[in-house]
Amino acid sequence: DLINYKQVVNVSENTRNSIEDSKIAANGKSYYYKVVPYRTVSGKKKAGKTSNIVKATRLNQNISYTVKGGKLKTTITITKSSAAKTYEIYRATSKSGTYKKVATLTAANYKTSSIVWNNTGLTKNKTYYYKIRMVNANSSPFSAKKYAKTTA
Repeated sequence: DLINYKQVVNVSENTRNSIEDSKIAANGKSYYYKVVPYRTVSGKKKAGKTSNIVKATRLNQNISYTVKGGKLKTTITITKSSAAKTYEIYRATSKSGTYKKVATLTAANYKTSSIVWNNTGLTKNKTYYYKIRMVNANSSPFSAKKYAKTTA
């Protein structure tokens, strides 16, 4: 029964095993998905068995954090969200550069309302750019990009 469901993507054979529905609101609202396989038989589409319903909740994008430069390091302080199990921190050396994941922090390991993480071993007098996303069963969109410059 596909009442109140709409198609969000058409996946061709052997192209991928996951999808991203980027049009949903980032407001913590839950969405429900089904997968319906189709095949063409004698020129007509035939539906296969519908999957179980999968629930997904898109996390809020508002990640509150600061980045401060220090001696050969930057310090990132994140205000914890009850929606996040982990935080993924990505870093680049220019605002529009390639961001690489440099840390995954588990929220439960931090007993205070904030997470403080030091990115050490950096180059002196260099600016580093960061973006963060929250992760539970799903990932949030990335936060706003922030930067800090290291000192000697």
